Amino acid sequence: MLFRSQRSVGWEDLKPLRDTWHGPMLLKGIVTAEETAKALALGVDGVVVSNHGGRNLDGTLPAIEALPDVVAAAGGRIPVFLDSGIRRGADIAKALALGARAAFIGRPVAFALAASGEAGVEHVLAMFHDEVDRVLGFLGCTRVDQLDPSYVVRR
Repeated sequence: MLFRSQRSVGWEDLKPLRDTWHGPMLLKGIVTAEETAKALALGVDGVVVSNHGGRNLDGTLPAIEALPDVVAAAGGRIPVFLDSGIRRGADIAKALALGARAAFIGRPVAFALAASGEAGVEHVLAMFHDEVDRVLGFLGCTRVDQLDPSYVVRR
């Protein structure tokens, strides 16, 4: 058998890692204020809001919906990043408006790399940059630091 199932990594696994590793540590997979509080207590340097592969788990909370609660729980003590569901520049603008320090765009970059190599990656990064600029213009903003939650309609 090529692949075996491994147990999930739990909170009890983080403390020994933090005790051993004294460099910067981001914790990915945070979706609640409670998890953010645990991460802070364990001394992480930042959290990444991600719903653990929502494309595979029907009914999980979309990361963009979890983001405001995580940002509030972090209270500016650590940066919060978003890594789920970013497919266009408007998604990045929403994440920044809701308090993310940055949004990761792994899948679009990976697809661009597979399709067209370095040129594809350069193209997709330029596309995202242009889309964010366009969204800012539509909103009457000149810089991303002018974005705030009032620019995002939550249902």
